[in-house]
Amino acid sequence: MGAPLEVLQNRVLDARIFHTEFGSGVAILTGAHRFTLSANVGDLKLRRMPEVPGLQSAPSCWTVLCQDRVAHILLAVGPDLYLLDHAACSAVTPPGLAPGVSSFLQMAVSFTYRHLALFTDTGYIWMGTASLKEKLCEFNCNIRAPPKQMVWCSRPRSKERAVVVAWERRLMVVGDAPESIQFVLDEDSYLVPELDGVRIFSRSTHEFLHEVPAASEEIFKIASMAP
Repeated sequence: MGAPLEVLQNRVLDARIFHTEFGSGVAILTGAHRFTLSANVGDLKLRRMPEVPGLQSAPSCWTVLCQDRVAHILLAVGPDLYLLDHAACSAVTPPGLAPGVSSFLQMAVSFTYRHLALFTDTGYIWMGTASLKEKLCEFNCNIRAPPKQMVWCSRPRSKERAVVVAWERRLMVVGDAPESIQFVLDEDSYLVPELDGVRIFSRSTHEFLHEVPAASEEIFKIASMAP
């Protein structure tokens, strides 16, 4: 069965839009628990990805990684992570992951596809490179409930990295610091990651969360003598 026909016959369970230097692509999870991908919706050519052995239900979370001009799919099934490319399905393990994980509840890739964050059922957030070769840090947020969203918040050429996690009425910003920054949300909100920050939309507000530039921090910090 061809990829387009499989999508039509098995219905779409989930989909992700992703962006590359070639344009906007789409990845589709069908009712048969198979992934289909097109790297450019302007020239839509759906390609079926390899089957995940033993996958009988939808993964707990998944995302698209773009590495070396090739789109991959990273998905979680219980305590296991699998990386799909056009040729194979490979099991992968994040280095330095805290023990006791039985499920991954959410994952997020940075806007530049360089970094990855994983939220586990133990309440830990693992942050590392998208290649899964290096761990940057790990944060215990002491919340085990699945977040609605998790996105990266960073600025080009900045060494600071942070992940924004949203629940129904709570927003948490975490990084490599021992403490987090938390906000109470008055309304249901939706996060949209951008190159230099995160937009936060609700029914009545539109806010932009971003790193304070070094020049602004130097001017406005306490006892600053900067001009």
